[in-house]
Amino acid sequence: MKRKPQRHISEAYNNVIKPQSIQDQHWLIWKRYNEGLNTVELAMEFRIKKHEVTQIISTVVEKLKNKPKLVDDFTEDFKSVEAAMEFKIRLQNNYYMAARKARKEKSNELLIMSEI
Repeated sequence: MKRKPQRHISEAYNNVIKPQSIQDQHWLIWKRYNEGLNTVELAMEFRIKKHEVTQIISTVVEKLKNKPKLVDDFTEDFKSVEAAMEFKIRLQNNYYMAARKARKEKSNELLIMSEI
């Protein structure tokens, strides 16, 4: 029987791109925490002390809250990797259709209809 945690579990971070400032193990601990494990279970699983787990989780939360927006960093513009990929595919399709239309009209100009 699966136990019911006493806090809200969020699946929002399952498909989020991991920021480079967060270590891989810390990100894994954060994801397992979001799956419903408590600090004692995480400490046993990762073989670290309970207060270290608490410190890691609070550090990850702070880094996610205060993540500086880089010039070429578009990870905050989409809620998930799938949403970013869908947008990329829509842009590719728009470019393809504009190229087809330009070829039909024998023109060198592309009119790209986009959401940007």
